[in-house]
Amino acid sequence: MEGPRPLHKNRKNSTGNKFTLAVVFKKQTGEIGFFLFYLSCSLEIVRSRFKDYAVKKQDFLGNEDKNKKVLQLVPDENILL
Repeated sequence: MEGPRPLHKNRKNSTGNKFTLAVVFKKQTGEIGFFLFYLSCSLEIVRSRFKDYAVKKQDFLGNEDKNKKVLQLVPDENILL
């Protein structure tokens, strides 16, 4: 059995890399538990720090223009008013 194929050099998104590696690993071994655990831990870190870091420190909702720019990124059916 050959090992996991190397990831493309130009990929910079570590979460995407981990997911790609997990898919390759599952195809080769039938097991994916460790990688799913790793991804869930990574997502939990992002979730726990998003409000303080992204919202407060980067202040991307600081004024009306910024609010409109962010809302334009969200599909209308996902906006709860």
